Amino acid sequence: MSLKHDEIEEFLSKLPFEFRRCYVTDKKIKHNIKKLSMDANEIIRNYLPDKGNVMSGEFGEIFSFFLLKERYLPLRLYGPRKWLWKIDRNRPLQYTDVILFYRVKSVPDKGDFVVSAETKMKATKNKQYNPIQDAFNGATLDSISRLAITLTWLRQRSIKSSDQKSVDFLNRFIKSTESVEYGKHFKAIAIMEEILLKNELSKKIDIKNTDNNLEIVVVAIKGLKSVYQETYERIIACSI
Repeated sequence: MSLKHDEIEEFLSKLPFEFRRCYVTDKKIKHNIKKLSMDANEIIRNYLPDKGNVMSGEFGEIFSFFLLKERYLPLRLYGPRKWLWKIDRNRPLQYTDVILFYRVKSVPDKGDFVVSAETKMKATKNKQYNPIQDAFNGATLDSISRLAITLTWLRQRSIKSSDQKSVDFLNRFIKSTESVEYGKHFKAIAIMEEILLKNELSKKIDIKNTDNNLEIVVVAIKGLKSVYQETYERIIACSI
């Protein structure tokens, strides 16, 4: 998958608002404007990571969150914007990078499924770093154990928030006694600078012992470092 040069500006214009809502809600911003006598830009800036690896990694995660929702249309997938729960803006969250759910109806159905994704970014040349292999390794870990751990963590957060609706929803994907199976789709997503694509694709990838439901997705974007840095600058400036 490659974004064409003339698509970059359109791509950038669509990202900031939804990206910002992955870090801080409209309600929270409005509350802090009243309570702290601060403008929205200053409030938003305090929720975003500084430039560096965390910013790069989270751009990849949030980009993949929306990319996967688009790829599954017309099915509507739902999932937590887990970046809202960060305590330290300059530390990445643990657990599965992106998790999305689809339920056919309110009762368990064999058409239900969960999508889990491991994402990796590569915006600059680094011979030692293989984003495709690393994304694959992470997705494999999700398929073995981390998805189950992530689901339990989400349920714990829902309990602490007294969110009965979310607890009931997650129980469908956690309880081992559930009589109706559901699907599991694992994604390894590597997002990279376009000029690095050919070299990265030429590298040998060890895909032994892979889950049959694991898909590798490679996205190439020209000027990736500038794209994600400019996106975060636009997040600060975007209105609620």
